[in-house]
Amino acid sequence: MISEHVYLREAAGVAGVVQMVSCEPDRGQTKDLRSFGDEIPTGFQNRVETRVVLKHYGPPIMKFTSPKQVLCALRDAIAGHMALVKKGAEPGNRGILIDFDMAIHYKAGSADPPANWRIGTRLYQSAMVLSSGGDSHPLPHSHLDDIESFFYVLTDIIHAYDHDGVLQSLGSELKLWNRYDGHLLGELKRVFLIEKPLPKSISSRWPKAFIDVFYAFRDFLRPIALQKLIFTDETPEERTEDWRAFMLCADDHYDSVLRLFDEGIAALEMAEVEELGTVKPVSSPTPATPMSQPHTPRTFLKRSSEEYPDSQPALKRPRTPRPVRIRRDLCSPPDLSGS
Repeated sequence: MISEHVYLREAAGVAGVVQMVSCEPDRGQTKDLRSFGDEIPTGFQNRVETRVVLKHYGPPIMKFTSPKQVLCALRDAIAGHMALVKKGAEPGNRGILIDFDMAIHYKAGSADPPANWRIGTRLYQSAMVLSSGGDSHPLPHSHLDDIESFFYVLTDIIHAYDHDGVLQSLGSELKLWNRYDGHLLGELKRVFLIEKPLPKSISSRWPKAFIDVFYAFRDFLRPIALQKLIFTDETPEERTEDWRAFMLCADDHYDSVLRLFDEGIAALEMAEVEELGTVKPVSSPTPATPMSQPHTPRTFLKRSSEEYPDSQPALKRPRTPRPVRIRRDLCSPPDLSGS
């Protein structure tokens, strides 16, 4: 297994990813503490002590205080993940990826080893990774599995908190997810992706623009999950070309997800503006009356022309901001032809 500091060095300068300040890669090994001499017993797992110093960032995402913070943090973390895989994501530091101790080198379209459901946190693993232990021909772990993991972070937050970040009783769906693992949990998540709506008691805790992002994200993942099922029924030889073309759509996958987050953030910002009443009609300044002018009695039928100085700006009608709508056309599966 490659040490975390190796990945951190490779991630230097990547926005949205934790940055390493310094490291001491070999401070000692457990074999040297056991007095084994020149012969290490069979089965002994040696451990190497490494110290890394990382830049300090904000609190974990579960410490959010508004829906916008959640979307901004996830959006920039996904962009950071894209920058690690493909390069070219729009920079952002509102959400930072940390913990590379279980990372692997990955290149879209390459022949990577099959996914391993034993590595990772069950709650956030993709349906395919969880089911891989029972599949005859498991798929490689890909960027799509990590994108799906971001979706489950969002799902966890929606079920466990309200829009102010106050912890709530966990919904029945996630209670099941915490109870099972492996292939059964993979099936539960697949059903959740395909057909299960959020209970009203949970969705009502959040603003509509936030819930729209959740459903748009799920709409994006649904056809991908179904396509993965088709691939798992094929042998590696049968699916080679189609799988490679599928993986080479990584740019489109990331762009689609980032777009729906950007639109959701914009919708929340627009709602904030409307709620605070910051969009107001432009009022006309009151013209000053020169002290030297004699007072003229005002008629109640029509204002005199003297009350409209030449410099008086015309009254403008306030512009009503157009509502931002979440895209609903993200559910088409990527083009397997690679075009």
